[in-house]
Amino acid sequence: MLVMLAIFIAYMMRTYASTNPRLFPAGSYPTIFLAYFCSLSIVLIVPLDVSLTVFSRRSVDNEADFEDKSKLLVTMYVSFFLITQFGYNGLTFQEKYNKSGFFTVKSKIIDTVKYLATMGIAGLVAGIIFFSILVATNVVELSFDAVLLTIVLLSNTGGLAALMVLLGYGLVSFPQMLWMKGDLLRQLNQTQQQYASRHKRFGECEFDMKNTCAKIKNTAAELKTSPSEDPAVNEAILLIVKESSNTADFKSSNSCAEIASDKDGRITIPSLGALRSKLYYHSSSYEMAKGKVEEAKVKAFYYQDVLESKDRDDGLKRIVWSLGPESTERGYNFHVYVRPILFRIAAIICMIMSIFCYLGVIGTMHGVWKSTSVYATVVHDDSTSPEGICMFVVFTLLYPAYVTMWSIFQMKIASIMELLPGQKTTASSLSVNSRAIIRLSTPLVFFYLGWIFENGIKEGDWLNGAEGGTVGDDDAGDNRIMMSFAQFYQVCQ
Repeated sequence: MLVMLAIFIAYMMRTYASTNPRLFPAGSYPTIFLAYFCSLSIVLIVPLDVSLTVFSRRSVDNEADFEDKSKLLVTMYVSFFLITQFGYNGLTFQEKYNKSGFFTVKSKIIDTVKYLATMGIAGLVAGIIFFSILVATNVVELSFDAVLLTIVLLSNTGGLAALMVLLGYGLVSFPQMLWMKGDLLRQLNQTQQQYASRHKRFGECEFDMKNTCAKIKNTAAELKTSPSEDPAVNEAILLIVKESSNTADFKSSNSCAEIASDKDGRITIPSLGALRSKLYYHSSSYEMAKGKVEEAKVKAFYYQDVLESKDRDDGLKRIVWSLGPESTERGYNFHVYVRPILFRIAAIICMIMSIFCYLGVIGTMHGVWKSTSVYATVVHDDSTSPEGICMFVVFTLLYPAYVTMWSIFQMKIASIMELLPGQKTTASSLSVNSRAIIRLSTPLVFFYLGWIFENGIKEGDWLNGAEGGTVGDDDAGDNRIMMSFAQFYQVCQ
């Protein structure tokens, strides 16, 4: 299963990651891959964990190897979790390092550390304010344990709140999106509107890029006329000019553009570093905007060609593709009839799955019967085999996991989370996305296990092992056999 996950992530990165080394440095591939792999591995271990735990409760004989297997699973959870936490900070550092406009490794590291220190201090101040409010309102006492509790609250609350928003949006919007894909005319109208808005954004990015290139040319002309006394400055501008010419073909010049100087009017390494960072930002935005326009154009051609094929005067069941050869009759039937129907069927299935997810949420509420959750009923049914439990959890857990990832992919925050297939996504965008997955993977599992009453919060007889078993002996004399994830979550969260 983990091998299949590695293949899936490699395929996804090949589909999205830009082939431009400036937009996607080689060093970003292993770090982003590892972030996705470890965070999603936590999700994929859960079906085995659920199957092992539920099966072990059914008889004393089934408890034989539970403790050893449970320790192994806890070790895997903790290992993947720690890697993702270190990886999260490493990705944050790498993102800023790649965006830094400075010219040496040392200066880039210093610039990155200064930025992260500033953000860290801001986060620390916010944490101190939050902790002070908790102490002032007598929620916690002034102690070291209270400090740890505050850190946990800040960490968990952010991830759980974000997950609730993403799932709340995705569980409704994802089936709706699939259903609307079955309406060809509506898809054409939406794609045309999308093309218009994206083309407008592309024009804005093109304007910003032209101004940046003009500023680079004017700065280079100024240094050519009056060379700096610092040889590093003269070398730096030549590098920036070379990078700007490789980034985009903007020949126009703006004589009104400023030069890259400091507040005293001097061209320095820091001012050129800021100019280079600006070039990186605008070139990335330009390439992404250009790719999104092309994507919308291809989609618009597709829907237009399919709709026009339905009204051909010659009556032939063929699609004359604008960007390819004419289709066969089988291809015509697929795109005109079969494909829309498949989207509608998928929408109905996903809608049912979303309803089951909401029933699982309702089942976790105080006073609601356990049988309200369809997922919990199936998992705890004595007639369900261990293999059946494992496959059922895989299917029902991957759906909210996929919906969550889909919801993240819909996010557009200052162009830093826009993902574009066709090898046109920047390292920064994919890195931010992978960090979001890191933050959400563990809370997602916690949410799902709540739907089947296995996250350690809601207790009942279903948690007890068989009479005579000793694996889960507690102070109350019950043989409580808890999932490995519940044990891990109490330690790491």
